[in-house]
Amino acid sequence: MKKQLTALLALLLCAALMGGAWAADGGRDITSESIMASQLQYLGLLRGVGKNEDGSTDFALGRPMNRAEAVTMLVRALGQDAAAKDAGKTHPFTDVPAWADGYVSYAYDNGLTKGVSKDLFGADQTVSGEMYVTFMLRALGYQDKTDFEWIDPWSLADVCGIPELRTEDFLRADAVTVTYHALTAVCKDSETTLLQKLFDSGALTEAQYTYAAAVTGLLTAHYNDKSFTRFLSQQETAYCIVLKSALAGVPHGPTYFLTVVYTADTIGHKAGDVVELPLPRANFIGTPAEPEDLKIEGDTLTYTCTTEVPETYEDGQILHEAGLFEYSAYLPTGITALAPVQLPK
Repeated sequence: MKKQLTALLALLLCAALMGGAWAADGGRDITSESIMASQLQYLGLLRGVGKNEDGSTDFALGRPMNRAEAVTMLVRALGQDAAAKDAGKTHPFTDVPAWADGYVSYAYDNGLTKGVSKDLFGADQTVSGEMYVTFMLRALGYQDKTDFEWIDPWSLADVCGIPELRTEDFLRADAVTVTYHALTAVCKDSETTLLQKLFDSGALTEAQYTYAAAVTGLLTAHYNDKSFTRFLSQQETAYCIVLKSALAGVPHGPTYFLTVVYTADTIGHKAGDVVELPLPRANFIGTPAEPEDLKIEGDTLTYTCTTEVPETYEDGQILHEAGLFEYSAYLPTGITALAPVQLPK
């Protein structure tokens, strides 16, 4: 497991260091933070605030967050989302919204956060970098006033491998950066990283790890300095995940991918295997068509694609004419029906 963990961290770091062109409001480049957010999501340690128009997760990285949101992000990053939901209200504060009661209670009961007064948490106050880093250092076992001063936790954070983000406008993107780097930080008086601790405690499972490693590999493989793969949707079975993604920013429209990531062994694959399902050409340029109407019934995935050009063999023989076609894939093997069935235009 330690070798697997090292491989995963290498993949995460490789992808996160790549440049790109996603921008927050105000023109700030948040590509790296977007990648980090996706990777944390694949590990089950981060959630978004909703969905974008293209179906991808909206992490709202371009805006600040309040203390209630910050504590929620922290608790989820520690793999304690379920525990927080079951915690109920045990904190003494009167200004915490109901949806955050469990998260604030978990953080308060475990010494990760304090209030701004005896009965006020300051739930609506905008969180600063110093506040969030203090939360995270406490999660690593460090104590303010003993190991660091809460007004300036950056020196200790830097020693732990968390980059200094001294900024007046601490965004959700910055909180993601702190969280991401904290995973590789060593807990106090230990040689164990936070991520390894999550594995050891069972907060992360091998299935989640396999999924995160495989998807991160896809993310890296489909990425270049001018475009970025967006994961648009996913459907899960007991042994695999079907991902629909698109490589944006390329000439002649997005390049689509339909990928099966195996999270458990099947008759045709082992956990961690990745299979790209076939997509016909959408146009004469050769851009793959967008897979639509994805449905999984039992072990069979069906999807449709619309093409503007006929599909041909190398010798020029026409396989099928342009139009709307339905594909069928047997998921345990990843084998797709050889001849798509033409549907009415």
